[in-house]
Amino acid sequence: MSVGGKVLETLVLRDRVWVNTFDGDSECAIYVELTPESRTITAGDSLWWQAAKAFWTPRSIGGAMPFTDRSLERIGFSGISRNQALQRLQDQEAVEQLITRAEDPDD
Repeated sequence: MSVGGKVLETLVLRDRVWVNTFDGDSECAIYVELTPESRTITAGDSLWWQAAKAFWTPRSIGGAMPFTDRSLERIGFSGISRNQALQRLQDQEAVEQLITRAEDPDD
């Protein structure tokens, strides 16, 4: 199991961001807190983690110096599959639909 690497893919959920990385040998994904900054993590960036923190460095664009590591709160453990993240998103959408129906007296 890795502790980060190059970002391959992200999924923005309702309450967190799923980030999948590749360290040269294997893929590993984590959740990070949902913030305006974490919404901008993209493929090619770098992300690594230790304990409850993740450290994100956007990739250099057009030869500009990359930013230094930006600290984000890590949620839970590593090793979250894409399917688990998608299932969480579907579950959140289903709950929101139930809440909307319960609040709408015309249904």
